[in-house]
Amino acid sequence: MIYGKGCKGNYVTMAKLAKKLPVFPYVANRRSMLYIENLTEFVRLLIDDEAAGVFCPQNNEYTNTSDMVNWIAHANGRGILMVRGFTWALKLLRFASPAVDKAFGSLCYDFALSAYSRDYCVKTLEQSILETERT
Repeated sequence: MIYGKGCKGNYVTMAKLAKKLPVFPYVANRRSMLYIENLTEFVRLLIDDEAAGVFCPQNNEYTNTSDMVNWIAHANGRGILMVRGFTWALKLLRFASPAVDKAFGSLCYDFALSAYSRDYCVKTLEQSILETERT
């Protein structure tokens, strides 16, 4: 997932939920994400290095949906209670809507695939969420 100021997609939906809901299901999924400024730096380095090939950039850390929603809520001055025990309900809802699996399923790739000779992650996940929410 590419996210940041002006980016559309799942992040915007999760941010809306984080700003409204008092509780959110805790799910131990793993997500590969890429902050737009990290992507911009990666592209700059590729151009500078005249690199060619297939590249799979991602942030230096995985996240999970629950942590992301929690950080978004805190960046907006809100607390949100993460509730365990909803995994069974989410598994059932996957059959009704692919959006549930998209939001709560794991989707990541190995960090070895995103290795590059120069560091392109100018912001950590937490810094990038704070920056996205404050702009």
